[in-house]
Amino acid sequence: MTKWVGRRGALGFAKEASRAVAVAPTYWLPYESLSFDDKVEKQIQQSAFGTIADSDANYNVNKYAEGSFTAHLEDKAIGLILSNVIGATPTSAGSTNYTHTYAYTNTNQHQSLSVALKTPNENKIMTLAMIDEFKITVEPNGFAMVECSVMSRGGKDWATLTPAYNALGNKFLHQHLSFKVAANIGGIAAASALSLKSLTFTIKKNVLKEYVAGTLTPEDLLNQDMSVTGEFTLVNDDTVWRNYFLDGSYKAIEIRFTYGASNYLYFQLPYCSFNSWELDGGLSDIKNQKLEFIAHYDAANSQGQIHTAVLANQVSSY
Repeated sequence: MTKWVGRRGALGFAKEASRAVAVAPTYWLPYESLSFDDKVEKQIQQSAFGTIADSDANYNVNKYAEGSFTAHLEDKAIGLILSNVIGATPTSAGSTNYTHTYAYTNTNQHQSLSVALKTPNENKIMTLAMIDEFKITVEPNGFAMVECSVMSRGGKDWATLTPAYNALGNKFLHQHLSFKVAANIGGIAAASALSLKSLTFTIKKNVLKEYVAGTLTPEDLLNQDMSVTGEFTLVNDDTVWRNYFLDGSYKAIEIRFTYGASNYLYFQLPYCSFNSWELDGGLSDIKNQKLEFIAHYDAANSQGQIHTAVLANQVSSY
């Protein structure tokens, strides 16, 4: 066996045509951090055997994999990940430059993934992988980052995996962000982009490992109720945002990343409330304001929390 540093690991993804049927990775994603591996749940036998020993055996009763990774937000591999996050394969159109539109999927069995892990000591694939939490963070000092927590069935040994990084996407940097707020979706196009100090955008799926008698592994992994939230900071130079919070206003929000003329990613949220507002900064600091928003189901217009999510790049389909 080989001693190794974390940089020598590799993380890959593939879309499963059938749930829990392993597929070799189609995208390899350079990561900044990775903590994803097999786990077991155990039951200790504590029966009385005429001694003061508190147990005599320990049994494996459930096996799964769980963990998280962080990476730069890029415009290719993210398309596959969004199939799981939003729920289904996108509708793709175009030639040379393609747009991929992700429909808000109101089901509890979203598109599953196979996740490949390669280290100097092993090659394995985790099937039935589901992203539990998807988070994008942006600060004005470099890369837009994506962080995902993942659950899956336990890993299976695989033939030697060969990571390939010759088709990486463009990286979205902080200067590629545009954040708009308007009275409704129709007003987004004409709205001005805000000058943000920071942004966090989170989609939480509340994934459930569905266990049944007769097998160690989960029979399925199901997304339950979905929450879509965010937090942003901007300079406190008026009372508009505090009043949105105090008045209980609802607004549409667009989060957009644009790289050049043909590569972009955006999320439109039609019906958001502001759940908190607070001032930030000390006596010698320019005062900032921090707001938390929650995306809701828009019952009046029958729109999901995510009105639309669109990715544009040079990938023909996912």
